[in-house]
Amino acid sequence: MNSVATIQEIIEYRELVKNMVSRDLKIKYKDSILGYFWSLVNPLLMFGIYTVAFHYILKIQIEDFPLFFIIGFLPWSFVNISLMTAVSSIVDNGNLVNKVYFPTEIIPLSIVLSSFVQFLLTFVVLFPVLFFLDRSFNLPAILTALPLLIFLQVLFVLGLALFFSAVHVFFRDTKHFLEIFLTVWFFLSPIIYTLELVPERVRGYFMLNPMALFLTAYRDILMRAQFPDPLAFLEIVAFAVTSVLIGWGTFSFFKAKFSETV
Repeated sequence: MNSVATIQEIIEYRELVKNMVSRDLKIKYKDSILGYFWSLVNPLLMFGIYTVAFHYILKIQIEDFPLFFIIGFLPWSFVNISLMTAVSSIVDNGNLVNKVYFPTEIIPLSIVLSSFVQFLLTFVVLFPVLFFLDRSFNLPAILTALPLLIFLQVLFVLGLALFFSAVHVFFRDTKHFLEIFLTVWFFLSPIIYTLELVPERVRGYFMLNPMALFLTAYRDILMRAQFPDPLAFLEIVAFAVTSVLIGWGTFSFFKAKFSETV
């Protein structure tokens, strides 16, 4: 089945996507007193820990470090949660894959979308912080560039989720590799430090990291009240499209053999 036909089929199964997203969210917060508020507690907790550790103890001198950190940490959390949940999603739903026909792309897609919902909820924390710190707002950038940036990140994460979930079916070490990879990726991304702190001779290599581009764009919009650099934004588009194409291609290549393996 070609990609266009698969996309059309996913659209036809949109109710299933909606139900799986709802199921994932309900399972995550089942029997929880705070429920969806846990999506807010975790970033607030990390916000406090990292601010104390890096700003007050290690004395990392970054202007408005708490705001700098939270704007970088929230998009990163979206990536981390999505991939660590999606990587084993096909294997975990083996019975469903074997017994019922539906586009299997829906499984990692629903996980990315449920993580996306949690990501959107964290803006409930972010915008009050911006108000509290008396930051200026660039409404045109927030209303136009920010939604586009978020959409591109969803595409980028979806491509990675499709790739890792497909590969994990046949190579079960993938999840362990991904844990290490995400840890390394975290420290290679400008989440707790600025790119200006990176030695100039290697700074160009850091900009090959798509998360460096994403985080810089988020900070341009939300922290510096300006539109992201147009060239950098084009690079973000390229990374998002490339991720989806590779992830979709890998998933399509392997999915015919899922039922034989899971």
